[in-house]
Amino acid sequence: MQGLIDAKISCSFNEGLDFRQITDKKAELLSKLRYYPSEFIFAFDNIAYLPLIEKQYKIIKKHITKDWKIKFYCYLHPDMPLIATVKRLEWAKKNKALIYIMKDKACYSAKYKNFYRDLCSWANAPGIYKNYNFIEHMKHKTKNMTRRMESCKLYNDCLIEMEEIK
Repeated sequence: MQGLIDAKISCSFNEGLDFRQITDKKAELLSKLRYYPSEFIFAFDNIAYLPLIEKQYKIIKKHITKDWKIKFYCYLHPDMPLIATVKRLEWAKKNKALIYIMKDKACYSAKYKNFYRDLCSWANAPGIYKNYNFIEHMKHKTKNMTRRMESCKLYNDCLIEMEEIK
């Protein structure tokens, strides 16, 4: 990375970066890169990674201080608990990190396919995700009251369960 910085070369990474590899030195170098696109992308595919991500996020935020400069790709599969997905989304929003949900093809025929679609329409649109919570988004997204109520209830049930776990 130092060679890219010294040569003032614009760069981009084809794949997401590995959060496990972040150190103070690497985070400092990332912050000095002429990097395109504007956000650094990491994977957050499993809620079990949250303690490590929280630790590493503190390191990277010391050097990349601009809000919404970090993006997490979040894998979504119908076999994953809904609360695990909502918890990842809420953590990222609270920490001013972007999210991009990558749905497994099984989501398209799953029991909660409309909910998954609604999550993606919110989280995968940075301008909406930054400025509105899921419930606010749903008020504007669909006029189908049944669908809106079902998606909002699922999301709220996850939030309530998250509070009970604390």
